[in-house]
Amino acid sequence: MLQLIRRPELVSRLGLTDSALDRAIRDGFVPPPVKLSPDPTRRAVGWPAHEADEVIAARIAGLDPEATRGLVADLLERRINAAITTVQAHESLRSPVVRESAP
Repeated sequence: MLQLIRRPELVSRLGLTDSALDRAIRDGFVPPPVKLSPDPTRRAVGWPAHEADEVIAARIAGLDPEATRGLVADLLERRINAAITTVQAHESLRSPVVRESAP
């Protein structure tokens, strides 16, 4: 089951301060958050829980900084690909099926 976690939980899980989390995101050691609302005036964000779990596993495994950045880049690529796949699936459900008539 996919779950989004909010900043206080992510900070707690990672054992970081708020400012350390901001640096980790900026430096590529933690994925950036996703917006929780399509309304651009809303600021609510969250992180996919499984991404946090993978970052924690990498820290436990002692991944070097470059490998951790690579993991985060891979997580972001998977996030984007999953979103594209979901949008395409929904579009195909809404599009009428066009069948060619027999001659």
